[in-house]
Amino acid sequence: MHNNLSLFMGRDCISASRLSMVTGISRASIHSFYHERTEKPDTKAVMKLCEHFNITLNEFFGINEKRRLNKCLEQSYKIFHQKKIQLQNRNKL
Repeated sequence: MHNNLSLFMGRDCISASRLSMVTGISRASIHSFYHERTEKPDTKAVMKLCEHFNITLNEFFGINEKRRLNKCLEQSYKIFHQKKIQLQNRNKL
């Protein structure tokens, strides 16, 4: 499952080993999160990570980013569609 753990670990310059020691989450679990191999993340582990990095669940999972990207894609599609219609109309003349 997509998450931003690598982003926050990089931001805070913390290794998986150190994060494991600080949070009590196993290194194996942290590596699974880091490489996005976790399909059903453990709620307690995610909450501990959010607490450690002082972030929200939305920030951890990148939910707002997805919304922004979807809006951007929708706007791009609308512009593309409008240009396509303009070209079609021009070719009809």
